[in-house]
Formats: sequence, structure tokens, C-alpha cells
Amino acid sequence: MKICVMQPYFLPYLGYWQLLNYVDKFIIFDDVNYIKKGYINRNKMLLKNGLYQFTLSIDGASQNKKICELKLLGDHEKILKTISQGYKDALNFETIYPFMEDIFSFRSPCLVDFIEHSIKKICDLLSIKVEILKSSKIILNESGANKIIPLCKLHSANVYVNPVGGMELYKKDDFLAHNIDLRFIKLIPLEYDQLNTPFHPNLSIVDFLFNVPKANWGRHLEGYEII
Repeated sequence: MKICVMQPYFLPYLGYWQLLNYVDKFIIFDDVNYIKKGYINRNKMLLKNGLYQFTLSIDGASQNKKICELKLLGDHEKILKTISQGYKDALNFETIYPFMEDIFSFRSPCLVDFIEHSIKKICDLLSIKVEILKSSKIILNESGANKIIPLCKLHSANVYVNPVGGMELYKKDDFLAHNIDLRFIKLIPLEYDQLNTPFHPNLSIVDFLFNVPKANWGRHLEGYEII
């Protein structure tokens, strides 16, 4: 059983989806504190005039609140309009824009519910088969990063997978002590035709979905190495 535990990110880059595609179970880590200026409620896409950061507005956003406690203001129409204007000439506009409308039409005041819905929709679109749970619904004595190994043990996971950026945070020996194999996943750099040049890597999955031929999605989902 391969498992990953990640904070919920809003329309994250391709590497996030590669991780979900690699594991059997994904636990949304939503009972930890919100991080301002991170990618929980914002991301970037490439428009004809350059990079553009889009943000889900949060009511009373604070790093003293847990992610699962955050409420949306519900003003999503501006983001959807920007996507429409920015990607109207993209290869897959006719199919992906209605898909984006479906994502943004989901009505819930809860940030995590909104992001979870988008994650499940994109997993379906990319044919990613993974079980999705929320850490806030799992009662354990531990909290924060100390909750990772207990979550693995609770779900009988023998492999824990984290993006390569976590190599400084997690140590293989700590997991081996509990008979868990710690692995890191690293995106192999790729380029594809964008609406602007030069190429900008690691943008929101929005850019990938609009610009990359559907026939190539599966190949790019497998474009990683395990460390």
C-alpha cells in the first residue's frame, strides 16, 4: 500500500498529479495551519501578457487557523473569466473550458470541500485511480508532521511517498523503524507548447490541460523518477 499525505492545493502543477497517480491512497492534510502566500488557495497560469497569479478569496485568512476551518468568499467568477479570455485560443479550449466551469460551479463555503471536489474531478479527467480521504476526519493523538507515520500505520501503508522537496523534512530511517519505505517523487522536466514564450514550468495544471494533446497526458503523468 503506497500512501501520500499532502496539503490541499488549488489546481496544482503536474507533479502533484503524478504523485496521486503513483500512490494507492491520498490523505488530504487539512488539519494543519494555513500558510499565507502558499499554493493552498492560489496558483499561476500563463496568459498572452505573461504570468498571472489567481487566488481564491478566503474570509479572514489567518495562519492561526487550520486549513479545514477556512471559508471561501465565493467570488470565483473573475478567475473563470480570466481563464476563458486567457486560453480561448488554446488547443483544448472547447473541451477543457466547460470542465473548468463545472469545477467552479461547485458551491460550498468550505475551502477544503471546494479543493477536494476539484481534485476528484481532475483525477477522473486524467484517469487517476486513487482513494481520497481527509486527515481532519481521522482521529489521532498526534498532530502536524508527527501525524504522518501514525497515518501510514493506521492505513497499513508500507510505502510513504512525498515530493522531492521533502527530502530535508523526512528521513528514511525514521520510517524504516516502522517498516515503512520512504520514497520521493521527482518530476522529470518537460516542455510543451504554451500560448506564450519562453516556456514557463510548474504552472497550474490548468495550463497543462488546455495546451497538451489529450493523447500525451498519460505519458506525462508517468514522467517522474522515484528516489
